[in-house]
Amino acid sequence: MPKPEPDQVPPWPPDADHAFVASFLVILKQARLDQGLSLRELAAKAGVDHGVLGRGERMERIPSIVTMRRWVRGLGLDWQEVYRDAENTGL
Repeated sequence: MPKPEPDQVPPWPPDADHAFVASFLVILKQARLDQGLSLRELAAKAGVDHGVLGRGERMERIPSIVTMRRWVRGLGLDWQEVYRDAENTGL
């Protein structure tokens, strides 16, 4: 599972819940990069503003659950699989 780059260290408290969210966001960013999608391309597929996705990838903001579900669908991923991977990774 991908680990965050030094510039991806989240500014949130280092607890299990925030570590889960950080892991989830790293997985989604890596999936986007693996698919060769720009933020704008993914935003169009997911029906989410590209700025929201960018702030999530940079871990500047925690996206809503609705946004994260749209993001996962836009990448063609399975929500439960991403959830399980994030839970097992924990940054």
